Amino acid sequence: MTELFDRTDEALQVLQRQVEHYGDHRLLADDEGADPATRIAEITARLSATRAALAPARQRVREYRSAAAHLSVAIDPDPQAQP
Repeated sequence: MTELFDRTDEALQVLQRQVEHYGDHRLLADDEGADPATRIAEITARLSATRAALAPARQRVREYRSAAAHLSVAIDPDPQAQP
């Protein structure tokens, strides 16, 4: 799960960087007539908000992993013991 959250965060960062540069090399239009720069700002803000919203869950998963890492299978000193 830690990897899933980390990869999701990375994907959101990549998307945000890409969106920030959408209009750099091409002329953009908005199908509702809005300013494309405003739409880009909205999209990047939403991606940033998504990352922020996922951050607490990402931290809880890391805490879970850290706690679970302390567990191991104990070796029974009596191999004849039945559960």
